[in-house]
Amino acid sequence: MTARVAGQRGQASVAALPHQPSGGVAANGTMASIAPNAVIVSGYEIEALVDAAMGLKPMPTTPTHVDQFGMPITRMSNGGLPAQIATVPAPSPPAQPSAGNALPPGSSALDIANAALDAAFGPGANVAPVAPAAPPPPSRISTRILVLLNMVSNEDLESDVEYSGLMEEVEEEVRKFGKLLSIQIPRKASPTIEPSAVGKIFLEYATIQDSENAEKELSGRQFGPNVVQAIYHNEEEYKAMKLR
Repeated sequence: MTARVAGQRGQASVAALPHQPSGGVAANGTMASIAPNAVIVSGYEIEALVDAAMGLKPMPTTPTHVDQFGMPITRMSNGGLPAQIATVPAPSPPAQPSAGNALPPGSSALDIANAALDAAFGPGANVAPVAPAAPPPPSRISTRILVLLNMVSNEDLESDVEYSGLMEEVEEEVRKFGKLLSIQIPRKASPTIEPSAVGKIFLEYATIQDSENAEKELSGRQFGPNVVQAIYHNEEEYKAMKLR
């Protein structure tokens, strides 16, 4: 007996017709395309669930196959998985599945996938729950402090003349985008200045709107051979930073 491998597909998919009990309507309201031998349990295609449980694709969060009334469908194919794993949805009037033949109400997609593996390959074939995806990075929070990167070279910091020229040039440009309250370009680390701050340009604007305008105008601009990057900085940390 050849074992079925998750992710492999058999026959080509065919569109199910509304009057066919084996068909269904996709969650977006269009007719779903279901392979003739596909096993559907509570609106989920078992093969897709097994693939997701094995980490081959994202785990679905809502049923993908529903009937014309929006109810999840269950369809067992000839030669498919045993009926013991089927969870018959509750239409009106509610269907009464026989005791022991249904998963508990409210079973998740992963529960159904594990039941499918049990039925297909025997008890103990359950897969471990797929680790949740890493949360998206926190949204960038705008502040009145804008930091410009890739604009300062070592030579700009070594000489007082070069440093003064850089300050004047930058200040003249960044005042075009809003009311500038202060500008700092650390030349060396100190008890109040982290080494990572050296060579960065810190701009303090009067309002967040001013700093956002500056960020839009300055980020990605060419400055000599470099491309400028503009990021926001914590206002309290900026207040604590004092140049010597």
